[in-house]
Amino acid sequence: MKNKKRTIDALGIDGELEDMLLTLNTQLHLLKMLDDDLFIYLAADRQATNLALLRSSVNRRVAALGA
Repeated sequence: MKNKKRTIDALGIDGELEDMLLTLNTQLHLLKMLDDDLFIYLAADRQATNLALLRSSVNRRVAALGA
């Protein structure tokens, strides 16, 4: 996450990193930024979910944390 943030800064991109998606042939992994040094990492079976459901699940957990 830190390297991705450095890359965004180095490229002069005007925006903040919200989340990152890693796709494997059997899994989806979503990393959701909470603040500069804190994130949630959720992995799910690709057969059991899709990106919209995964993001919804992460956002519910973020809301439950009050972040």
